[in-house]
Amino acid sequence: MLSNKNTEQNRNRFSCLLSFQYRHIPWHTFALILGFFSYLFLSGCCPDALPEADSFHSTHASFISAHNNPSSGSALDIFAFEYDRLRRLNSYQRIDDFAGETAYAESTAGSKIFFFCTSAGRCKYEWADMNSYSSLSGVRIDLENETRECMTRTGECMITDGEEGKEVVLKPLVAQIGIARISCDFSGTPYAGEDITSARAYLTNINGTCSLLGSASWGPERLINQGMLRENELKTFREPDLVFAELAENLGTTTLCPDISFLCFPNTGNDDLGSPCTRLVIEGKIDGNTYYWPINVKGIERNCRYVFDIVIRRKGTSDPDTPIDLEECTIQYEIKPWKEKKEYGVRF
Repeated sequence: MLSNKNTEQNRNRFSCLLSFQYRHIPWHTFALILGFFSYLFLSGCCPDALPEADSFHSTHASFISAHNNPSSGSALDIFAFEYDRLRRLNSYQRIDDFAGETAYAESTAGSKIFFFCTSAGRCKYEWADMNSYSSLSGVRIDLENETRECMTRTGECMITDGEEGKEVVLKPLVAQIGIARISCDFSGTPYAGEDITSARAYLTNINGTCSLLGSASWGPERLINQGMLRENELKTFREPDLVFAELAENLGTTTLCPDISFLCFPNTGNDDLGSPCTRLVIEGKIDGNTYYWPINVKGIERNCRYVFDIVIRRKGTSDPDTPIDLEECTIQYEIKPWKEKKEYGVRF
């Protein structure tokens, strides 16, 4: 058992070595020190209960995020969990300015589960209660705090004892709902030649909260814009254009390519009672009257893009929460870098 004197010496040694990080000591050395300190801090154990320094072996592993790289300046949090029944935290590290390059992590010897998270909106001290892999499922991310530049991305892998590297893809928790093309054509109707004025688009019945782990149940935990656009909720977003956009002052027969791409969390709601699916709503005026063209987007999954090509040929509804029956046709439209999930041609 370490004496109080030795414990104090160990603490001083750590402080000294930590200061040398800014004198260009190798990252893997600093990561080992940080991982050891995190083990002390997060596990709640006193230094006397830890093994002697010469018995604290490390397993070095390198990780590469090759796709969907976060923007420069994102913080990367790295957690190593034991690969056993309890899956307790082994070490924690943070890279403050991660830009998708190789990341180095350290843990004690043995097989580990490594979990990576960027831009979760937490400082490193807010992870203090992260003592096991299951704790990740209790972390909730709010859509209002997401930004296009620094959205929350996660990834994980298992490293066996002695393995030194693996590629990990960091994927966004959000999905994209986009409008590739939109127009209206009222020919052959009593309002032929009319345009839709003050046209805008937005999402309703949005799942506003998502688990960091991405659990199997993706039903909405908290709804944003439930049943309609709610201006007071829009004001809570750091970037309101994640779920709202002005389309055009006059929408007519000329096809617009607005390049609109909304972001939302996964939602498996099927419009059952208490589990509404997310809707893409087009809103506009005809002869001064407001109409809505709501489109159900069912089975939304993370890191997928749902793209719509919309042609409006009839008046909409007076209720933004009442979907119109659609005539669907598949179109060809290439989506990168997001995984292509569905491509819709929609005619009202």
